[in-house]
Amino acid sequence: GQDFWWKSHYTEIVRPQRIVFATAVSISDGPAVFEAVATVTFSAQREATLVRVHQAFTLHDPTAAGLIELAEPGWTHALGQLAAVLMRPKPSG
Repeated sequence: GQDFWWKSHYTEIVRPQRIVFATAVSISDGPAVFEAVATVTFSAQREATLVRVHQAFTLHDPTAAGLIELAEPGWTHALGQLAAVLMRPKPSG
């Protein structure tokens, strides 16, 4: 029932090992309720890639703490969807 605005920018990209980005989250067009810095690392593991995510948060509004708690299940869901897409057979065309 609420709109959340995310403003992000990349602070570091090291191919193919790491992506770092900073995000500010606000409710509607208000001030940021929290900020996060995410570091996503990639490492080869046999015939797969291990993806690790580390996020550090700065909470500006205590009522937004519940949003931060959704970060881990959100990443798990998003990376699961990405894995499913990457595992699809390639078109033969």
